[in-house]
Amino acid sequence: MAIATFGQVDGQDIGEITLHSAAGAVLKLLTWGATVRSLKVPVGGTLREVTLGFESIEGYLANRGHFGAIAGRVANRIAEAKFSLDGVEYRLPANQEGRLTLHGGGTPYGFGIRNWRVAAHDASSATLALTSADGEAGFPGTLETRVRVSLDGLNVIFEMDATTDKPTVVNLAQHSYFNLAGGGDVLDHQLQVEADFHTPTGEDNVTTGEIRHVEGTAFDFRASRPIRFGEPHRGYDGNFALRGQAGLLRRATTLSVPDLALDVWTTEPGVQIYDAPKMSITGGQGIDGRDYGPCGGFCMECQHFADAPNKPWFPSVVLRPGQTYHQRTEWRFRA
Repeated sequence: MAIATFGQVDGQDIGEITLHSAAGAVLKLLTWGATVRSLKVPVGGTLREVTLGFESIEGYLANRGHFGAIAGRVANRIAEAKFSLDGVEYRLPANQEGRLTLHGGGTPYGFGIRNWRVAAHDASSATLALTSADGEAGFPGTLETRVRVSLDGLNVIFEMDATTDKPTVVNLAQHSYFNLAGGGDVLDHQLQVEADFHTPTGEDNVTTGEIRHVEGTAFDFRASRPIRFGEPHRGYDGNFALRGQAGLLRRATTLSVPDLALDVWTTEPGVQIYDAPKMSITGGQGIDGRDYGPCGGFCMECQHFADAPNKPWFPSVVLRPGQTYHQRTEWRFRA
């Protein structure tokens, strides 16, 4: 299977691999950020685009919202851009608000803005690999990461693995924005989350370290309800502590519109939801020449809890030599 050239960044070719399933789903995967650029699933006899992406590499360079990318080496926020491991303090790039590390430290370190290697591919799957050097973005250890993306019917399966030569911290997350209706905002999408607890945040959007019951809060999605909460809508960007045993595959969320549903299954302990209330992408940069407005897409990022390197009572993100980090996350569509 040929790999098309999607564009260039700093003289490097950015590849695009197209995957097909027997059920008619089509997924386009970029080497840039191991990014799901496009996912079309059959609904009512036509193919519907259900993720947000861009028609050119320039769109990804101009819009650093991790559209469809793998976030790492540590996804989400690390408070004060530092952490300690085995008695050693490590300082990281402060790439958000001048005091936080978000999604691995930003340019040029974040996994979502790096060009990955193609390790293997066939008609329905592709494996991409990335080496992150010891000390890169301040993180210890050379990290070898592989992500396999496969299509099976109407299911998309992500298998992520990583190893290190020194003790380090790892938290990977797939960061696609979904719009199951194919356009407009997502506020009337129905959402259900398999979680009784969430990890609240302070004014700087960093977790306080609490694990609080969702009852009586805007984060109560134990029963399916619209994403829209209140008028005006205040927006969501927070983590849930999922039910069940981390490491075992179980359902995390269900997102649905009248004619299509998506069940997200994962081995991770948490899921971060984000509805992008400030999104504003105009000029037809999006897939099929679309504009993306506020709440134009919805993220369900399966991962460990935010700021886990600084919260030892949270599920650990420490990875040591001889161990293998592993995550499996699945998108299961029902039309």
